[in-house]
Amino acid sequence: MDQLKYSKEDAERAYDDVINSFNERGTLPTKWMPVFWEIAVASGDVKQAWPESQLLDRRFIDTFDQWAPK
Repeated sequence: MDQLKYSKEDAERAYDDVINSFNERGTLPTKWMPVFWEIAVASGDVKQAWPESQLLDRRFIDTFDQWAPK
């Protein structure tokens, strides 16, 4: 709410819209990554989409079964 200047109602609606795209392992929502990169390129933040290895440290994701509560 603070960062995006959302009202409580809008923040709750946005949360409900995106929460199912995430999982407890921390993988990226692959369905939405093309849109993310399209916006990032259009805004000039990046010149092209980055490979996952440049964006995400997979150490916790790849070892999830070793440390996550059962």
